[in-house]
Amino acid sequence: MEKICKRCVSNHSISSLKLDVNGICQFCKIHDEMEAEYPLNENSFKELLKISDQIKGEGKGKKFDCVVGVSGGKDSSYLLCTGLFEEPSE
Repeated sequence: MEKICKRCVSNHSISSLKLDVNGICQFCKIHDEMEAEYPLNENSFKELLKISDQIKGEGKGKKFDCVVGVSGGKDSSYLLCTGLFEEPSE
């Protein structure tokens, strides 16, 4: 029987995939933990800026403010832009 997550449909093509007794993978569980710790709501952007400002402050006077891993995907690109620019206008 093929392993497929009932929630995100990840399958055996991910060699490290592990399903719990309910058929939910470890990646969905990690997502749930992160969502609980850092919920997306009306304060999310302000919290992200606060973390960014803290990192920048700790880097003041040093050769680099911080290191940002960027994959080129939309999430890491957004993170990079929020660290460099003001709140995006919608």
